[in-house]
Amino acid sequence: MGLKTTRVKSVNGEQVIFGNTDLLKSRIRNLTRREGRRMVFTISIAPGTSAADIGRVPLMIAAAIDGDSNATLQRTHLIGTGPLGFDIETSMLIPDPDYSKAFDVRQRILLTIYARLEEAKIELARPSAALTHVTPPIA
Repeated sequence: MGLKTTRVKSVNGEQVIFGNTDLLKSRIRNLTRREGRRMVFTISIAPGTSAADIGRVPLMIAAAIDGDSNATLQRTHLIGTGPLGFDIETSMLIPDPDYSKAFDVRQRILLTIYARLEEAKIELARPSAALTHVTPPIA
């Protein structure tokens, strides 16, 4: 920190220079001091799934997160329907601030959820591709 400017190293390694008057007007957050990461994801369940099966999905997600000692469930709920099907949004806390480790935990939990959905024969929503044949105009 200098008299008129402050130099900060960005995530990419480049040096960014701020005027101190700009910094005084801004809100500053030190992300290196975070204690963990919050991860939010949405799982879409196929249209045509019964209400009973849709109701089971948040319970399956909660069980998968509770079964992993590296994550804590905040919430998991059916939030509505989207273009693909029924959307269930989940938020969890991972107590490790390391980005890569947090994504490793998230991946492990998602794979557990997908395996449980597969066992229960509850299908994920999948986009349908419509093929259109265009006939060229006759000259």
